Amino acid sequence: MLKIKAYANAQPIKYNSKNKATLDGWGLPRQTIYLNESRRRYDKLVDYSNVAKHQTDFMDMVEGIIIKYPSWADTNNWGYAKMPKMYNDPVQYSMNDLIKETKDHYKDAHDPTLSMLLRQKHLIRKLSQDLADPSIVDYWDIDISFKNPHEPALKKFYDRGILKTISKGGNSFNDLFGE
Repeated sequence: MLKIKAYANAQPIKYNSKNKATLDGWGLPRQTIYLNESRRRYDKLVDYSNVAKHQTDFMDMVEGIIIKYPSWADTNNWGYAKMPKMYNDPVQYSMNDLIKETKDHYKDAHDPTLSMLLRQKHLIRKLSQDLADPSIVDYWDIDISFKNPHEPALKKFYDRGILKTISKGGNSFNDLFGE
């Protein structure tokens, strides 16, 4: 399991051509939340290459499963079929879409985003359940603590129980599977 501490840095709300806020899958204003080591967006104290490597390695592993077991992938809609929406994603993705998006994101040296971590957490639990292998969660999961849990853009995740406050004043992901 990879453990990180980060500041949640929310991008400004996105607007369409009619100057209306674009909405996420929950009908709330859409914002990308980047995870940074420092409160200042461009002050990189720690290289997040370990997060990028962890996520791209996971996607490589899933891609290998799809190639090796195409009937399983097709049965479970892991291939080109669209999966159900995950959390506040505004659209449905196929597994191949997620693999490509993750690899392209990190190839361009972007910081990790909360949505990418949430998607990975969901997929890890799905794989663990389908393969009856809890070690998948132990190895591939990403545990995050926010240094600024009161960031307004995080509120919708706390309100829906996706993020939870833990007793020692920090925060952590709730059990995401079953969403």
